[in-house]
Amino acid sequence: TSLGPLLLIVGLVVALLCVLLIPNSDGERVVESRYSTRPHHISASVTKNVDRAFRQRSFLGEPPQWSLVGSPENLALRETMAHGEDLENVRMARNNFVLWNLHFSLNGSTGIWRDSGADSCLWDGVRCDLAGRVADLDLEDKDFSGELPRTLYMLQHLRSLSLKGNQDLGATEGLPTFMIHMPLLHSINVCGTGYTNRGINAICAKNIETSISSS
Repeated sequence: TSLGPLLLIVGLVVALLCVLLIPNSDGERVVESRYSTRPHHISASVTKNVDRAFRQRSFLGEPPQWSLVGSPENLALRETMAHGEDLENVRMARNNFVLWNLHFSLNGSTGIWRDSGADSCLWDGVRCDLAGRVADLDLEDKDFSGELPRTLYMLQHLRSLSLKGNQDLGATEGLPTFMIHMPLLHSINVCGTGYTNRGINAICAKNIETSISSS
């Protein structure tokens, strides 16, 4: 009988270690208590999370250049840190970074989300699932130009993406191949963009792999 309390304690310790050390389905560690809303802690959490994804997936290439002042990644990280105390967990911080990096990579100068608060699920054109993961992006007619950044891959629960009406978007390259590795992404609308001019179906067919290979 004296072993009962000891076994209970051992069980609780094992359960705690599982919570601290086992990643969840998004590759994050379920350790909200370790997360801090101090700017430098947010920066460290985001950069480590993104760098880990790049190291584990060779098709993404080299990790972002965080320290390069004025780079999209650097600017996006600064915007993310600006919301500091309102970012409740790593997922919120990462979502904000990915969306801001998308904005700056596509030469967005209007600050479409600048006054939108910390919860990116409430931002214009952004819809999330019940778990707070970005599921749909409607970025029509934002005067974006350039190419889609590799960090978009981090939105692994993205189901649809509309880039319609951004005439100077995708003028030099086809749809990036990393999109093949986004399993839930089934709908892309590139009508009225440079991607359409490169022979991609204007309706952006549901078969993403076919659309990418045809570019």
